[in-house]
Amino acid sequence: KSFAENTDSDTPVEHILGVFARARELGCGTTVGVAVTKLNLPELYETFHPYGVDVSGSLEVHGEKSIGKIKEFMQAVQRLAQEA
Repeated sequence: KSFAENTDSDTPVEHILGVFARARELGCGTTVGVAVTKLNLPELYETFHPYGVDVSGSLEVHGEKSIGKIKEFMQAVQRLAQEA
C-alpha cells in the first residue's frame, strides 16, 4: 500500500518527511501518530527516527490488550535496538 492508503492522508509524503528531517536537524524529539505494528516498525523507525510511537490500538484484540501482541511487538523493538 502507498503512504496515502496506509495513513488515509492526502498530505504529500515528502512534506511529512521534510518536517521530521527538520525536527532531527533541530534536535527535537518527535512522535508518530500512525498505526504502528511489528511489521512496519523497522521502516517507520528508519524513516522517521521517532522519539516515541503510539501502538496502543495495534496491540489489541477485540478492544482489549493482547499479551501475545505486546510480546511480539517488544521482540520487534528489541531486534531493532540490536541492529542500531
